[in-house]
Amino acid sequence: MKRNVLKNAWAICLAFITLCSTLTSCDKKDDDKLPSYADFVEFQITRCERVGGVLMVDFTVTNKKDYNLKVTLENQTVTDNTGKNYRTLVWGSDISNSTGIAMNEDPFYGNVSFNLISEGSMSGHLKVYDYDPADRATAVSLQIGVGLESIQLGNNTFIRTNIATTDNRVKEHGVQTNDSKLAYQVTSCTYDDGNVDIAFTVTNNTGQTLKVLRFNEESDRAGYVAYDDMGNNYTTGRGTRFLSLDGEDWRSSIETTVPAGGKLNLVARVTDVRSNANEMSLSFLVTSDDYVCNDNTVRFLSIPIEKE
Repeated sequence: MKRNVLKNAWAICLAFITLCSTLTSCDKKDDDKLPSYADFVEFQITRCERVGGVLMVDFTVTNKKDYNLKVTLENQTVTDNTGKNYRTLVWGSDISNSTGIAMNEDPFYGNVSFNLISEGSMSGHLKVYDYDPADRATAVSLQIGVGLESIQLGNNTFIRTNIATTDNRVKEHGVQTNDSKLAYQVTSCTYDDGNVDIAFTVTNNTGQTLKVLRFNEESDRAGYVAYDDMGNNYTTGRGTRFLSLDGEDWRSSIETTVPAGGKLNLVARVTDVRSNANEMSLSFLVTSDDYVCNDNTVRFLSIPIEKE
C-alpha cells in the first residue's frame, strides 16, 4: 500500500515538472516569435568620454522602418571595468551613482520618450553622474531598455560591452571645464595680503544667448572647494562671498546674461591663504536655465600664484 502511495506521489511530481517545463518552453518559444527592438531601431555609440566629474555617452537612434515610431528609453545600467554600477536616476533620490538620459539638447531625466520619424535619426545622451572618483576606470558596458508604443517585443534591451572611454580632461595647471562650449581662460592669479584672486574669462560658444548663467558655491553634492600645493584646505562654508564680476562686489553666487559669442570677466577669491603657497586649486558650480551643461562643476587646477 505504501509503495502505491509513493508511486502516485512520484507520478504527480513528474507530471508537475513536465507541465512546468512545457509552460516554460512555450513561453520561451512565444518570446522567440516576438520581434526584437533591433528589428525597428538601430543604435550607434558616437562618443564615450569622461568630462569633469561625469561620463558622457553620446549615441544616435535610427528608425529602420518607413513609418513613424514612438520610442521610450529607460532602465539604464552602466558598469565600469572596475565593477562599479550606475543605475537610472530616480526622482527624489541621491544623484550619485546614477544615470540620466536626454535626446538632443533636452534636460536629463531617468527615462525619455520621443517620436522617431520614418527612416529618421535622433541624437541622444547618457550621463553618468559622479563617475569613477578614483580615476581607475577605462571602459564601460551599458544596457538600455527600449520600448516601442503598441509593439510587443521579445528582446527589449540594447546592450553594448567594453566601450573604451576617452579622457581629455585638464588635470593640472589649467581649467577643467564643465562643457566645451563654455570656454574658460585664466588671465591672472595674484597674491595680496592673504587673498589669492584668480581672474578668468568665460566665452559663450553655445550659439545662443544664455539669459541665465549662474555661478554658485551652494549645492548638496558639490560646491566651492579650494586648496593649495602645500596641502592647506581653504574650503568655506555656505554664504562666503568669493566671486565678483567687477573685482569689487563680492558674492556667494552670480547670475548674469551672456549673449552668443559674448565674454564675461570674473574673479574668484580665496581668503586667508598661507604665504608659502605657490599654486591654488578651486572648484565651484555653474548652471544655466537655457543650456544643458555636461558637468556642472568647474575646476581650476594648480594655477601658479603670482607674487611681488
